[in-house]
Amino acid sequence: MSLLFVRVQREAMAWRTEPGEHHPVVHPVKHSGFAGYVDHSPEGREEWGMEDEDHDGEHDDFDEDLHDSTRPEPTSEEEAHNEEHGDYPEEYHDRHNEAYDNALDQKRRKSREESTPDREDDELMDFVGNHGTNKQFWHQHATHGPVDIKKQPVYATQSHVSQNHLDKYKFHPGAPTHTDNGSGNYLGDEAPLMVTHQGVLHTIEGHHRVGAALQRGDHHIDAWHFNADEHGGLPDSEGHMPDHEDYEEHWNA
Repeated sequence: MSLLFVRVQREAMAWRTEPGEHHPVVHPVKHSGFAGYVDHSPEGREEWGMEDEDHDGEHDDFDEDLHDSTRPEPTSEEEAHNEEHGDYPEEYHDRHNEAYDNALDQKRRKSREESTPDREDDELMDFVGNHGTNKQFWHQHATHGPVDIKKQPVYATQSHVSQNHLDKYKFHPGAPTHTDNGSGNYLGDEAPLMVTHQGVLHTIEGHHRVGAALQRGDHHIDAWHFNADEHGGLPDSEGHMPDHEDYEEHWNA
């Protein structure tokens, strides 16, 4: 899975909308139990050919809900105009448009703030893009079992989570993931994937399961855990481990 695809999944929609879930309640991860959000630095994004999101609003879709919520209360004169002519006067629509534009600007500013990483870690994000879904790597170098999520902060590698999905796992911790088709091809369906890098614990898959455990106040979560610090760091793009000079041979075996 390419890093660009991972980033699109993480930022555009980090979950699948369930049937009937037209307006999921979405929170920034650090408002949902995580210590914060980790991503590439601007230089790292540029190196991977990623463009920063367009925050100018030029290509934003029309926000119908926001437009409706900013509709001003008409004055008695404006209401009389509507009754007589079947529409409010131009001044009313001008006030409505101004209120909508101001609310949209505020929404964009909030979105920029919420999507700005709390930490930058290019090495970690490169690892996610290059090797994050490689089952052979995780079986060879990671452990599967209880991971302590109480004694240290847990960071996320996506910016937002859906409260609907957090609630799903809060009340049903063993609920299947939306990608689980019973094939066993994806390790993340079995348990969340977590990485310790430079003394910091990160979630790279299973954010809603980990977030639900954090919101419950659990001390541990069953997960796959790769402690890069114990290996001297993360593998490079070719899979070479810092503490295994002959790792490429094992990787291709």
